[in-house]
Amino acid sequence: MRIAFRADASPTQGTGHVMRCLTLAAAAIEAGHDAGLFVNDTGVAWLEEYISSSDVAVTRVEKDSLTAEPFVEWNADRLVVDSYEYSDSAIDAVQAAVPTLVLVDFGTRAAQVSWYLDSNLGAEARSPESSVWLAGSEYSLV
Repeated sequence: MRIAFRADASPTQGTGHVMRCLTLAAAAIEAGHDAGLFVNDTGVAWLEEYISSSDVAVTRVEKDSLTAEPFVEWNADRLVVDSYEYSDSAIDAVQAAVPTLVLVDFGTRAAQVSWYLDSNLGAEARSPESSVWLAGSEYSLV
């Protein structure tokens, strides 16, 4: 399976989403899948070195932009989106092309995706608005 991971980072935005995606992509590769990170030019020297040293295929995309084209061109079977910046309508458009999982951290979204995942403690107490909702620490990814 080809799994695309989409996240951004910058000196002001932070690096957590990209680090989480890199960790998940590395685990996917270890499990025998192809994994690709779709990320902006972060401007964070240590993170750029870390990205370069990983075994994950990297495609550079515009910061805070989410469109289906890069994932379709890469032939992604699944997409993992890890960002608070993309609109629900942009996520819906990507979902129409590639089955998408959106990582949330106690946030709420209205996009109609294949899956939402919030693996934080206590997340299972929230009521999902839509889609398949995987919530709580039993769904911790790594």
